[in-house]
Parts: sequence; C-alpha cells; structure tokens
Amino acid sequence: MGRGRGRPETITATKFVDDTPPAVQMTRPLCVFPRVAKYNRTGGTNAAANFTCVTDENDFNQKPGP
Repeated sequence: MGRGRGRPETITATKFVDDTPPAVQMTRPLCVFPRVAKYNRTGGTNAAANFTCVTDENDFNQKPGP
C-alpha cells in the first residue's frame, strides 16, 4: 500500500494481445504523480516488474506549458 489512507503507490496496467484477454502483451506500472515509471535496464520492457517508480527527472518528461 501507498503513503497514507491506504492508497496504492502503483497500479499495474495490462495490454492484452489484440485487446482480448487472457493473452498478455505487456504490463506497466502506473505511478502516483509526480513519480514516473522508469525502465530498470534489466529484463524485458514488456514486464511491469522491470520498471521502478521514480521522482521525475528534468530530462525524462516534457515540462508542462505555461
């Protein structure tokens, strides 16, 4: 569970092959803002387990508009 009030830190998103369960094409963690999912550089990029939620870096995502 996440910080306070029983909220999860991440939710795992699932993409199914041809958008039809049960065959899973890939999974990714959805992180609580302002954290973002960053690839750990080990294992395949189709598994959520190979990503970690980290504090956003200046060069990782675009900055919001004014």
